[in-house]
Amino acid sequence: MKGIVAAVAIATVLAGCSATRPIATEMAKPVPASQIFAYAQPAADTGAVVVTRDVGLSGSKCPVAFYVDGKVAANVDNGQTMTLHVPSGKHILGAGPAGTGVCGIVSRTAHLREAGFDVVAGSTMKLRLGFTRDGTYQITQTAL
Repeated sequence: MKGIVAAVAIATVLAGCSATRPIATEMAKPVPASQIFAYAQPAADTGAVVVTRDVGLSGSKCPVAFYVDGKVAANVDNGQTMTLHVPSGKHILGAGPAGTGVCGIVSRTAHLREAGFDVVAGSTMKLRLGFTRDGTYQITQTAL
């Protein structure tokens, strides 16, 4: 009986750890410049897109590729944040697997999650990158 109770307790704890959780932008570490491939510099008619990756165990050892209109703009690690300067207008922003080895074992396109966003020049939009309990990538707006 004690073994069953212990197994259920461990399973419950691990299930609670499987999804990621938000982190405030101010608490996150900056994405190194070497991991930002586009939109790093401010320019006229751009809006700031602040992207912060959640913390937690799910996917924590693999970078997440952040896409702007189907092109990788940066790779973001667990608990990191960055500001991209994206031209104003409607854009498809996404998150999916990045990396090689065990991090690249899955199809990038099969696991890519995208959403449409309207970037407004001179404004700031905050986004979260994370994982659901079943390991699905997610990209959502946030106030954090």
